[in-house]
Amino acid sequence: MARTKNRVLNIEDNGNIATIQLQLEDGQVVKGHYEVFFWLKPPEDVAKEIDAILMRPIEQTIVHKARVKSR
Repeated sequence: MARTKNRVLNIEDNGNIATIQLQLEDGQVVKGHYEVFFWLKPPEDVAKEIDAILMRPIEQTIVHKARVKSR
């Protein structure tokens, strides 16, 4: 049975928990909280937020060189 009117109602915990509502063809509504492992295709607002984060310049790069003691 094909699903219709699927909705992402809420995204919490920095995108790790999603509240999803599914409305089936026969009218039943299923709502649940899901842990997000990864997005195959994120909601448009989430994708825009991720793109904005990735476009930010690097704030700081720290390079640590190991010190080698000479004998």
